[in-house]
Amino acid sequence: MQEEAKRLVGLVHFIRNTTRTVIGIKYWAVQRQYLIDAKADPALIDKIPDIASRMMQLALAEKENALDTIPLVEFDSRLGFEPSMEYMCDKAHLEWKLNLLEHTIQTELPLYLK
Repeated sequence: MQEEAKRLVGLVHFIRNTTRTVIGIKYWAVQRQYLIDAKADPALIDKIPDIASRMMQLALAEKENALDTIPLVEFDSRLGFEPSMEYMCDKAHLEWKLNLLEHTIQTELPLYLK
């Protein structure tokens, strides 16, 4: 019974983290479009550092969210598995995501923060 309660708490935690990811992706897409528009319009060029700063905040928040999710999928490997789309969220996939986020945080976004 206690083991099942831990799994249920983990499931709720995983759903919360997934919801945070979905919301973050939506905000990221909006900011990315703002960045594209600002790069194309000389009148908006001064907005680029602010946009990049917001994108940096989103990337850092998603990094923390992914790190918080790893122990959940290690404890219960059923979390994040969706057989009809062959989708899986496991430690390896989260580490891949973290590597992409780290590259974005360290290499890509700083170019726009200057």
